[in-house]
This record gives sequence, C-alpha cells and structure tokens, in this order.
Amino acid sequence: MLTHHAANGCNLNPGDLLGTGTISGPDPEGFGSLLEITRGGAEQLSVPGGEARTFLEDGGEVILSAHRPGGGPRFHRLRRLPRPDPAGAMNATGELVRLTATPPGEALCPLEALADPGARNFVLQIGQARFHGFVVRKGQSVLGYVDRCPHMGLPLARPLDDYLTPCGELIACGWHGALFRPEDGRCLGGPCAGQSLLAWPVAVSEGVIRTA
Repeated sequence: MLTHHAANGCNLNPGDLLGTGTISGPDPEGFGSLLEITRGGAEQLSVPGGEARTFLEDGGEVILSAHRPGGGPRFHRLRRLPRPDPAGAMNATGELVRLTATPPGEALCPLEALADPGARNFVLQIGQARFHGFVVRKGQSVLGYVDRCPHMGLPLARPLDDYLTPCGELIACGWHGALFRPEDGRCLGGPCAGQSLLAWPVAVSEGVIRTA
C-alpha cells in the first residue's frame, strides 16, 4: 500500500494514517464511497447546484480532506477529464503512466484561491492516466510545472502545496533541497543544478487559472 501511494505522488509523511480499502460505517452517514452511497448506481446522490449523480462524470472534481491533531486540514484534489481512448495510459510493464501534458482550456481554480506569492498542486486524471502538476502565483501572473524533480523524479512538496521557500522567492524540493527559479524552472542550486523543471502551460482568463 505504501508503494502504491508513493508511486502515485501522494505526499506521505512519518505518522500519516493509512486505511486499507474503504473505511465505512454501518449507517448511510458513514458510507465511505460513492458506490456505497448510490447503492451501486441504483440511487441518485444530490450534489450542489441541484444536480444528481450516480457515478463520477467526466469533468467532475473530487476533494478528499482529513483533519489531524495540532494542524489544519490536508487536502488531495483529483479531477477527472474525458479521454475516450485510454491507449497509452499503461507502459510495457502494465504500470500507470504519469502524463506530462494536459488538454488546453481546463479550469483549475480562481486566481484568488492562491496566496501571493503562493503555489498549489493539481492532479488531473485523463482516462486511465494521471497528470501531476503545480501552479505558482506571483502577482497577477502564474507559472505551471510538472510536479517532478529532475534529481530523482519525486514530487517536490512534502507537506501539500509547500512548493516555495519561506520568503516565496524560489521553488524548493522538500526532499533533497534543490532550488528552482520560478520564472523558468531552472535549478539554481542543489543536486540537479543546471537542470530545469518541465513547464506546464497555464494562463489566467477572466480571473480563473486554466491550462493553456
């Protein structure tokens, strides 16, 4: 289980609690999955906006949250985007492929949802594959990068969304201390000096950050 989580980019830390399978209660209020809540798709679930769902639809967004003693909530965001043909999602050994690009025009979040300066991670599921990236805000501009350090291929942030140095001037890898320039993703110091993060095109349109 630990390997499965880490391979998919989860920011695991010592002391994190892992649960095997769905953790559910005996009553409907304690059901832990959409499949349980809708009784296998037989009953509809009302969602904000007056709509109803039986299964997660393309373009839907799932936000998983948990609270920990002595700290604020931790969130993991997963959006599902349509991809009719999942071919190419698996490599030759049957492992899930990490994508390095996304379709243009997908809304990520309002610009004002990010601190200035600040950063936020995004996980987009496209068919059977996933894209892991993060966006850095400086003023009214944003820059996006694939969430993969060129040193060892790990996601940069250990605590969720903790991509910047305390002063907010540089991107920092929480594992081995590599420092990157936000403007172009170039590593200025650390074990991968001279290498660069892979850019993820994003832009602000009408106050919303979108893929470009």
